[in-house]
Amino acid sequence: MRRRLLLALVAWTLAVAAPAPSADDGSARLLVERADGTQVWFEVELARSAETRRTGLMERSALPDGTGMWFDFGAEQAVTMWMKNTLIALDMVFVDAGGVVVGVHHRAVPGSLDLIRAPRPVRYVLEISGGAARRLGLAAGDRASLVGAP
Repeated sequence: MRRRLLLALVAWTLAVAAPAPSADDGSARLLVERADGTQVWFEVELARSAETRRTGLMERSALPDGTGMWFDFGAEQAVTMWMKNTLIALDMVFVDAGGVVVGVHHRAVPGSLDLIRAPRPVRYVLEISGGAARRLGLAAGDRASLVGAP
């Protein structure tokens, strides 16, 4: 009996002391369906918390093709991005709450403190490697949706 109590106490202590997994961490597949019906897939990291959205892709030395970060602001709002501490050029795809792409900012300059504003209130921003949006033909009117998000 004493041993069981001790084991239960140790298990409880470990469970309480262990860091809880962050609901904001994770990844998913993102489908962008172009206006012409072409499907473009990305593996994206999810940025849902204020902290994750604040740090974004800062300090990354590379972003492989077909990957990116999906920022979810929880509701449509005026969104402003910047490139502080970002080492690589990025394209920013601005998406409204309905999943419609409303604008694309091409090749944001690494390290720039210039503010990059969404053309209108959005809920989401997809950041991908600089030049990818043009190469893949992403544009306003396309539709974006997460597949398998936690």
